[in-house]
Amino acid sequence: MMKTNTHHYWRFYGSSEIDKTTPTITEARVSEDGLRVELVVDGLQKGHVHELHLPGIQTSEGEKVLHPVAYYTLNQIPPWK
Repeated sequence: MMKTNTHHYWRFYGSSEIDKTTPTITEARVSEDGLRVELVVDGLQKGHVHELHLPGIQTSEGEKVLHPVAYYTLNQIPPWK
């Protein structure tokens, strides 16, 4: 599951989350060596924090991953995407 949001950028410290969206992961491509996964996502938002939850993801040995939640601020979207 993926969610996005941004914040007000102003002189005051802090802001509540605004402009929340829920992009759709349409495809997951696993590399041949099994070490990477490329996600194809519909609804990426430039300038937003993208929050990715990976419940149930395991290593090839069946161990749970150490950090099943990831955050990334998408500053630019390449024109070929």
